[in-house]
Amino acid sequence: MKLKLGMCTCLKDLTLSVVGPNGNFSSVIEFLNQEEIIFGEIEKLARKAGGSFRDFSAIVSVRGPGRFTGMRISYTLAKVYAACRKTGLYGLSVHDCLAYNFYSSRYFNGEKEILACISRAFKDEFYLSYYSVCGKKLERKSRIFWLKEEDLKERLEKHLGPVIGEKRDYTDIYSLCPPGAFKAADSISSILPEKIIEAGLYFREKELSPIYAKPAKYENIK
Repeated sequence: MKLKLGMCTCLKDLTLSVVGPNGNFSSVIEFLNQEEIIFGEIEKLARKAGGSFRDFSAIVSVRGPGRFTGMRISYTLAKVYAACRKTGLYGLSVHDCLAYNFYSSRYFNGEKEILACISRAFKDEFYLSYYSVCGKKLERKSRIFWLKEEDLKERLEKHLGPVIGEKRDYTDIYSLCPPGAFKAADSISSILPEKIIEAGLYFREKELSPIYAKPAKYENIK
């Protein structure tokens, strides 16, 4: 087995990346029922990369937070694949991907920063987490918080470091930041398919279970 697969199915776009002998090949497709096309898209990328669907030695799956059904697509695919073949599995969050984008970009100068990562949950609900970036080290500094819009804005008002948001899923994400905030460039403010595998192998987390960051007490509120 000679290929690596990265996938994110928890946002509106199906985001895939396959690395193999021929290079890194990726796709980003906006599609409602991602389970209908994911196998075919992975096979296409696998062949371009120099192998086939049978050849994955490692799979990196973005665990969320995001769409409930979407999170379970990549989780189920990875778990079933690993049960059939000897494959290394790695999980990471949407915010891990964003933080790694910043950490590995030219916008990070190596000095110590506390990075705020934000993404949209639903309507006026958002997710927030913090990371420490310093030199060659990137670390999670908090869990992922579920916040109402006003609560998020209040926290960002007090935050002095850079902010990176998932802009492809919610184009107005940076409107939540106060004037003068250091906002990441649009070019890194999304799940970048070519970075999923890199980020997964950086964090090397084995947990794949979907991330449900919303407190359970709110789940049944209409």
